[in-house]
Amino acid sequence: MNPMDSGDKNAIAGQYDYYEARVLGITAEHFLSKVYLYHEYDCHTVVKYTFTECYRLDFSHADEQVGQLEKSKWKPEFYTYGQIDYFIQDIHISKKMYGSHALYQCVLDFGIARLEILCRDVAIEKLALARLSEAEKRNFVVPPPRSKPGTE
Repeated sequence: MNPMDSGDKNAIAGQYDYYEARVLGITAEHFLSKVYLYHEYDCHTVVKYTFTECYRLDFSHADEQVGQLEKSKWKPEFYTYGQIDYFIQDIHISKKMYGSHALYQCVLDFGIARLEILCRDVAIEKLALARLSEAEKRNFVVPPPRSKPGTE
């Protein structure tokens, strides 16, 4: 059985060791019907979440950021890898029934922000950076190659 068919999306997310992983980008298309989230795995791979048929989307920053109007110290559209200040603290994915339809309620906590998505499906996959197209790499901040120990 393919692990993506198991229905336990939390176990799939957990196998990619997301705690304190840097969020590299969040993008959407088709009037927010499809949302992509990329987070770091290592310098050669990323983890990609694809939320499809989205019905509700809420991205909110922590109250202290709103109160001080400090979304970020830098402009997100020009982030470098080191400037990204979104790190995953927790992911919880559950199935909810809406009438006769099962949807996924996805809650991703980034410490300084929170993303909640209600969608038909969520796919979680680890992808090698070398195999991604340049077009896809434009959707997130690509992690820099790591220096060899002792050369920094």
